[in-house]
Amino acid sequence: SYLNQDDVSSHGDTYSFSVNQPLAFGLDGVLSYDYSRSGTLAGARVKQHVLAGALRAFSTAYNWGKPYVEAGAGYAWNRYAGTRDNSFIWEIAAGAELQVTPQATLTPYVQYVEAPDLAGGGAWNFGAKASYWVDTQWAVTIGVLRDDNHNTAFTVGTNFRF
Repeated sequence: SYLNQDDVSSHGDTYSFSVNQPLAFGLDGVLSYDYSRSGTLAGARVKQHVLAGALRAFSTAYNWGKPYVEAGAGYAWNRYAGTRDNSFIWEIAAGAELQVTPQATLTPYVQYVEAPDLAGGGAWNFGAKASYWVDTQWAVTIGVLRDDNHNTAFTVGTNFRF
């Protein structure tokens, strides 16, 4: 992801990896790792590692898509100019995966993320992700996210089914 931070002359980058595992009908487990770094600020970069897990409950009862709710927790490690900080994190989210065509989905969502021991407090994220399934096992994805601090992230990625 490319992060355009509000009122900052540099940008940030985030590299994400997640695994989604069905646990029961209508319930998935998600494990994720994110590495983020800012552009140079006063000669140093802010770097963050986040390891998190979540449970996602969804419904397949609707022909227009799959609404879902999600709750998760994890841990974040930050580093800037030799200073380290870390925090427990938690998040809640809701959205819906909409089937636009047989190969394409659009997933709008809203999410609240809180890291109580890090500066800045919690953030509301509003976003959408689009996926185009090239075949039954591989998709190309794009996304956009805007938080309540007016930061915007643009994402390009891929999904694999095993």
